[in-house]
Amino acid sequence: VFLFLVKKLALNDSEFYYPKASIFLGLFFIFLVFQCLPLSLSILKIISPKTALLYHQALPAAFEKNLFSITIYSLATKKEAIKLFSFFCIFFITINTINTRRQFQRMILIIILWSVILTFYGLVKKFSLNQEHYLGFSTFLNRNHYAGYCILIIPFSAGYALANKNLNIKILFSFITGMLGLSVFLTASRAAILSIIVSLSLMIFLSFYIKKIKEKKNIAIGICALLGMVFLFSLFDFGGVISKFKFLELDTAGRFYRFKDAFSAVKDFPLFGVGLGNFRYIFTSYRTFHDIQFQSYLHNDHLQLFLETGLIGISLYISFFLFIIKDIVKQYNKRKDPFVKNIVLGGLFSILALGIDSFFDLDFHIPAIAFMFWLILGLIYKCAHTHFGGSEKTPL
Repeated sequence: VFLFLVKKLALNDSEFYYPKASIFLGLFFIFLVFQCLPLSLSILKIISPKTALLYHQALPAAFEKNLFSITIYSLATKKEAIKLFSFFCIFFITINTINTRRQFQRMILIIILWSVILTFYGLVKKFSLNQEHYLGFSTFLNRNHYAGYCILIIPFSAGYALANKNLNIKILFSFITGMLGLSVFLTASRAAILSIIVSLSLMIFLSFYIKKIKEKKNIAIGICALLGMVFLFSLFDFGGVISKFKFLELDTAGRFYRFKDAFSAVKDFPLFGVGLGNFRYIFTSYRTFHDIQFQSYLHNDHLQLFLETGLIGISLYISFFLFIIKDIVKQYNKRKDPFVKNIVLGGLFSILALGIDSFFDLDFHIPAIAFMFWLILGLIYKCAHTHFGGSEKTPL
């Protein structure tokens, strides 16, 4: 951000682009500040009686004399708020920096090729080293986190393959997309596998029925590739995927109890939540099942955010995404440029894939995934609003 502002000052450029939907995210950050403000006992009892009760139980002697915040641990809220703000800065800088077709292509290539390096390293590591009990994949210590990162790139890569008119480049990036899909299956991450199948299937469906692409052979190739990948893995069960699905009922029961307990906590903190980043400090009091592990995350980012920020916070956060995606889709429908259409379409389904996976994992709490999510969101927003012509910079 500092370098970005220095560049603006050096060029004497005071123009900043930002979506109208940013107002909701701005209000969300103001809400997080409010969560950390010290409040009087009378106010706290009105807006969050359960929080007041917790303070009374923990500090009965000092309860009447001190001021207390809505968040039960303000340092955790401040840390998470700074992280989230830094990711939004990635989005903001992206839409204010990437302006030309060449810049878009260069950034997209960097994203895809870096993912190829990570995937290739993961495949070599899996098949050449004796790591049967290693739970990670590639440079990620947890295979589910790698899968969450990769499902962001797969539809984006598929969109870039469709955007290219050169047949050789189209084949190359189709192969890359397939290799990335292969690696997700090898992680045996069930939520990621289901997310990417749903996302790619809908992407193919929309490409055929809404976009009405003239090159229908591309759609046929995509359908065959998807069905072939699923058949291949069902036949050979690479990575123990099918065996993992056999334990789905047992794992689902455990997660159901966690989600049920989280809803019990939500009922006690309905409007303002317990404070961003405070799930780990409150969940133990509501857990009704035996678990030898300490639950730092719920493995459902959406429900966890609801618990931590309440109805007010999550409404502002979701409103930002609803309005910005509505804006992107509105501009997408107006565009005729195949490059823009395919890149934006791929990016939208990348966001959809991660949104689905986040119902079962902690994707948005992994910095690498969160960084890539906001970067792709910024790229497709700017791409949908940019008309490539003679000028290097086109206003939004």
